[in-house]
Amino acid sequence: MVLINFRLSTMNNHSNKASSSSSAATRTSNTTTAHTATAMTNGNSSTINNLAKQVQRYCTVDPMSYFPMGMPKEMPQEKPTLAMEIFPPFAEFIEFGGASKHTLTNTGGSRMVFKVKCSNNAIFKVAPVYALLDPGASTELQILRQESPSKRDKLVFMFKEAKKGEKDPKKAFAGEGQTGKAVLPMITRDVEVIEIDSSHRPSSHS
Repeated sequence: MVLINFRLSTMNNHSNKASSSSSAATRTSNTTTAHTATAMTNGNSSTINNLAKQVQRYCTVDPMSYFPMGMPKEMPQEKPTLAMEIFPPFAEFIEFGGASKHTLTNTGGSRMVFKVKCSNNAIFKVAPVYALLDPGASTELQILRQESPSKRDKLVFMFKEAKKGEKDPKKAFAGEGQTGKAVLPMITRDVEVIEIDSSHRPSSHS
């Protein structure tokens, strides 16, 4: 009986100590919470501001920034310094002659001057032969062909960068500089002529 009472007494002591420790911890936790709430209520603005900044940081962060490589970024494409566009891209004639009009556009990023060369100056006339074009500007080109047997010919456009102050295209083209080139094919088609014999026409009766 003595042993049993001793064990019960020991268990009661441990239970009382555990209850005391739990109560003390609860009081400490309540005290800490109360102090924190009191500090925030009493205008601890620095703590509130820090919390707000952290929340804002995690709300506005780019998710792809957590990846080592990130998202691939497109590199801006720069316009070539010298470039020309010709429309329509070819000229078509018949052997009896004709005319063709084309639009030349400076699609580069610099002012240009160009000169037109023809593979057959005997039957083709071109205007203009020289011209200045600002970036994005266009001009009309006219081609005249005289009567001649069909043959494949071409126009070659030689162009180079021109200074802003240049006004004479022929003089500007004679200066030094890197030269670009564009080609306009000229196609001449044969035409079949059908002759009609008037002697076999039926006579008309009045």
